[in-house]
Amino acid sequence: MRYLSFDLEATGLEENAQIIEFAMVPFDTSDFTLNHDLGKQFYVKCPSFEELAPNLNPWVKEHNKTLIEKAHKEGVSQKEFKEIMENYLASK
Repeated sequence: MRYLSFDLEATGLEENAQIIEFAMVPFDTSDFTLNHDLGKQFYVKCPSFEELAPNLNPWVKEHNKTLIEKAHKEGVSQKEFKEIMENYLASK
């Protein structure tokens, strides 16, 4: 059976939290292999840390500040994220 294993980082667990990093890799249980060539990892654009900070919990402020700054600076837009996922899932 084939699965898509994914991991993400977000600005929190609250309703308005945003995905800031996303990674995925296909996994096949028939031979227990990860296909690293088909894996993807990218950042998703978010507001600046300064803009988000008043609503972030203390743990996120302490541990994800650098990641939020990187996502803000280098991330793909939410529209691009959606397109990447649609194209990836529709591919062979």
